[in-house]
Amino acid sequence: MKKSRLSLLLLPCLLGACFAPRLTGIPFGDQVVVDGFRKRVQGPYPAAYRAQHRVTLSFYGRQFDFTGYLLVKRRGAWRAAAFGEFGGSLFELAAVPGKAVRVIKKPGAIRKSWLTGPAADLVELLFLPPAADAPVVVSKRGASVILAYLRKNGVQEEFRFAEEQGGEQAERFTVLRNGAAYEVEYSDYAAVPGVERKVPRHIVVENKKAQLKLEADLLKLEPGELPEKLFYE
Repeated sequence: MKKSRLSLLLLPCLLGACFAPRLTGIPFGDQVVVDGFRKRVQGPYPAAYRAQHRVTLSFYGRQFDFTGYLLVKRRGAWRAAAFGEFGGSLFELAAVPGKAVRVIKKPGAIRKSWLTGPAADLVELLFLPPAADAPVVVSKRGASVILAYLRKNGVQEEFRFAEEQGGEQAERFTVLRNGAAYEVEYSDYAAVPGVERKVPRHIVVENKKAQLKLEADLLKLEPGELPEKLFYE
């Protein structure tokens, strides 16, 4: 009987509920500073919104220019589409909690594994921060404060911030996700009607090892609830 009870107690841990991200470094205990960094991770975007960006993507020496359309609903639901300069559809992806990223449309030239891998990673790390109640471990390594999160889909992420940063004109940090390191910079912040915090109008993301660089300029952002069917069609 005792063995049966012990198994029941351990079951949530075996399923991942007791798991905490692994991290090396000196524990960082200044709660005020930690709360400030957690707010940075949460980002300025509202819980649900539509966004449109003009995007330039450089990848292994090739450059792609397109307009990106994004629908976001916090807790993991999103849909992204890209259109070329003459309106042709490049690709379309969608994701909902508990399910793998779905490729709705793609041309033959783009590999499905790239869309469900790096492309989906970029959408999530830029526009869908970990849930505010997601497990997190905070530590300090050199001059960096590191916040390691475990998302509900099992993905681990490390957000690395310089302990001392300037004002709101530019936000720089590094994200480690699925074995890749992305250097992120948000700048040119501006107020958007209906959004509590200013949002970046210019975003730069770079993964030097993969020779990948993405620059996105915000064209439009509209906060507001989105019908569930938009993410399942």
